[in-house]
Amino acid sequence: MQGKRLIITLSLLVPAILPATGCKVDQDKEVALYRAQLDEHRPGATLAAAAPIEAEQTLTLREAMAMANRDNQQLAIRGEDYVQALIDKDRAFAEFLPTISLAPRYTNMEYFKLPPGGSRDMFPQHTLDVPVNAQANVFNGFRDVARLKAAKLSTEEARLMLLDMQATLLLEVAQTYYTVLKAEHAVGVLENSLSVQEARVRDVADRLAQGVARKLDLEQTKAQAADTRVRLADARVAVTKGRATLATLLGVPYVAGKLGDGFSAGPQGLDLEELLKQAGREREDLLAAEQAVLVARKGVDAAFAQYYPSVSVNLDTYTYRESFPQDSLATALITAKVPIFSGGRIHADVRTAWSRFRQAVLARAALAGQVAQQVRVAHADWTASLQRIGDIESQIAAASGAMEIVNQSYDQGLATNLDRMDTQDRLLAAELRLTSERYDATIYYLELMRSIGSMPRVFTELSPATQPAISDSAAGDLP
Repeated sequence: MQGKRLIITLSLLVPAILPATGCKVDQDKEVALYRAQLDEHRPGATLAAAAPIEAEQTLTLREAMAMANRDNQQLAIRGEDYVQALIDKDRAFAEFLPTISLAPRYTNMEYFKLPPGGSRDMFPQHTLDVPVNAQANVFNGFRDVARLKAAKLSTEEARLMLLDMQATLLLEVAQTYYTVLKAEHAVGVLENSLSVQEARVRDVADRLAQGVARKLDLEQTKAQAADTRVRLADARVAVTKGRATLATLLGVPYVAGKLGDGFSAGPQGLDLEELLKQAGREREDLLAAEQAVLVARKGVDAAFAQYYPSVSVNLDTYTYRESFPQDSLATALITAKVPIFSGGRIHADVRTAWSRFRQAVLARAALAGQVAQQVRVAHADWTASLQRIGDIESQIAAASGAMEIVNQSYDQGLATNLDRMDTQDRLLAAELRLTSERYDATIYYLELMRSIGSMPRVFTELSPATQPAISDSAAGDLP
């Protein structure tokens, strides 16, 4: 056993022995960090979280958006990214602060081999030292400064990406909401058309029994009614799928209530160039990409700062000491490091940092092009949709007039049943297309607002009052 000694060192961080100083994390306060960003100047949901929307309830577009903003899990996951960015910023700032630890050290020298002529009386067999250690970086080649600035920029980038996902979610809720309304309106149109066609089947059957109609007329009328039933079944399936998707976005088991929120799709004649400029100023993901460029540039500064010298201080103050020399109660060590040769590692880090910077610049330029394309496409879709609404309304007026003439001619024996069916098909197709186009116009407008970064503003400005769904009578509300 000679030649051996036992040294036991126990390091205790000061906060570890004082749990009340900050070991407990307030979970609600952490979540509130990103909720403050999502809820700023935006109306909150009034319906209960995770509760199904029952049939007797009415779900407005504003309420649907508010529920998704409050309860969507994917949005909350992105919110935690923002919280982690804030924590990283605090961690980067902590690099400027000293670290203090309590490090008791016990030494057993009972079996320590003595030097020639030595006496065990000269060496204590058991010693206990209780030093308090403090370490601090005095100068770190500006690396800590660059990292702190990068962490602050990353925090803003994470905040903007959170708002970008919020805008995307709100648009998806609106798209699904109006898709359901469009399908439900189609169901209503097809049900009315089917009831007319079934009555016509009975009428033709009576005429056939009286010998004033042909068997072909009856079969054609039955085929038309069967086709309408198929289209009605497809429309009902679309309603079911749309409501299931909407429930997932809202974080509820199902949505059975009435969707009854009208929405004015904004003024006509929005200038495209102004919209492009607004997108450059307000589009959240584009602003986040600009922050990413700045973060990458600070990464270059941090990598290059490795060429600079660094200075650190290590201080030990003994609260109790038994080891030699017992009369020394403090020791200090100042360390300076100057990189002379690193085998090319620092140069490689600098090259990598520059590459990431160039990559961020290219990503920002590519995103700017995508945003401009989205604005142009959304503006073109919206403008064309408004034009189509006017044309389809004229088409329906003409088809309705033609339907009256054909019915009169059929009753007088001047038109065939095929003429009547063809005219009715044209009228039904025009009515369904008008229904679809009115909702599409609203969706295109919301997509345009999303493309320029104004989706949260649309959400905020939505009236909390429940309004009737867009219908034939409400078509004039659309520009």
